[in-house]
Amino acid sequence: MSPLPDPPEQDANTGNWWLQVEDDAIGYWPNSLVSGIADGAEMVQYGGEIFDVATEVGTAVAHTTTEMGSEYIAYPDLLHTILVCPFAILTREVFLIRTWEESTVTEKCKVGGCFSEELVFCKEIATEEERPSVDGDIIDCVGIYKQPAFDHPLLYNHTIQMRPSAYPKGVKAETMTKIDQPWHLNGRCPEGTIPIHRTQKSDLMRATSLKNFGKKYPEGIRHPQIVDDGRTGHVHAIVSTKEDKYFGGKADLHLWNPRVYADEFSLAQIWITTKDRKHTLEDGWMVYPDLYGDNQTRSFIYWTSDAYRTTGCYNLKCSGFVQVGSEYLLGGVISPVSVYGGHLFFLAVNIFQDVQNGNWWLQLQNDLVGYWPGSLVPRFAGGAEIVQYGGEIVDSGVAHGIKGPHTTTEMGSGHFSGEGEGKAGAFTRLQVMDKDISGYKSPQDVTSFVREPHCYDLSLMKTTGNWGVYFFYGGPGRNQNCP
Repeated sequence: MSPLPDPPEQDANTGNWWLQVEDDAIGYWPNSLVSGIADGAEMVQYGGEIFDVATEVGTAVAHTTTEMGSEYIAYPDLLHTILVCPFAILTREVFLIRTWEESTVTEKCKVGGCFSEELVFCKEIATEEERPSVDGDIIDCVGIYKQPAFDHPLLYNHTIQMRPSAYPKGVKAETMTKIDQPWHLNGRCPEGTIPIHRTQKSDLMRATSLKNFGKKYPEGIRHPQIVDDGRTGHVHAIVSTKEDKYFGGKADLHLWNPRVYADEFSLAQIWITTKDRKHTLEDGWMVYPDLYGDNQTRSFIYWTSDAYRTTGCYNLKCSGFVQVGSEYLLGGVISPVSVYGGHLFFLAVNIFQDVQNGNWWLQLQNDLVGYWPGSLVPRFAGGAEIVQYGGEIVDSGVAHGIKGPHTTTEMGSGHFSGEGEGKAGAFTRLQVMDKDISGYKSPQDVTSFVREPHCYDLSLMKTTGNWGVYFFYGGPGRNQNCP
């Protein structure tokens, strides 16, 4: 175990208390000065203090204007709040990090809180190589057996499955556009490792809550056709299969770079889900400045087994998903994207179950990325109940209960579905694998749903041609018909 950071820390041999700043030992308090803590201190406290002299001498008329910390009130604005990070408590018995409410929030960080306070301890990942990317990301090449997945209690003794037991008919795509990720320009991760997007301090500082960093909100993602009342700020334009048993879903998601406003996002994805949305497996692309710090189009995955309450996260920001391929960086920038009226590019997404062991595999283009172990989503053991395809945005004003004009965050290409091929967003070659698990087929009896049709819309299409069942979708958000 690596030495823990940032004492004061007691020398267990002499009883002296040492002070270290950064990596430099400054000095120590001899144990004879503080005999009352010879066997250890009883409490550790963190915080700020000011002195109001007028109050002290009894002449105060108004409180002093002396500031504390950054002068800003703590939370919810982390951008202006002084944070103590990292922190640790060292015990002589076991040398463990202890927090009041410890829970993983990223692949490197844990959050603990006392009442409303939140503090973070960041641990190290065993990185074999580092790959800086031209897009500003830092990619860690981590040993496949040292990835975050195995921090999950259900996966402590898990044996990695490197490939599915069998490939259903139709898994391999027939035609494929070339998709790349900018980090490849500096090389790939070596054999036996996987790429992980490094969470940096700036990422945490953008979060509205450290505990919820990299997670969706329970009230924000619901089954659109059942309980979406529009008050959460999440707006969907989706196509759903009828309720049945499904063991796979796939489609080609045309890639765009929609304009996204401030603390909002825009995405296109496939949901493999139960009808109550308590279990979901998700993959697609998104633009999400608050999560990634930019407005670039990025790949993502998500999962939950309790309707987004306590389980699941984006990409590898918590334990669960087991990555086996080194080609794709989950959360990485995807390029190129489609050009309005010009070249089209798409991401072929395929999620399917290995029926021999219950694991759910993710394939992008024709490359296996990894899988969600069946133990994470036990209700999927006999198949999912619904497959959904479509777009989603969040209107932060509505989400925060603020009355005002609709957001200008775009969905899809930012153009309505009526503009058609090459101009509107699109999902093509929709397919499912139902209880006849021999292979993929076009879904039957699909339905569409749009929350705010004057702001975004969807046109469902069917053809006997190459695109099969497909749809156009999207929109600009606020416009003359969507004030």
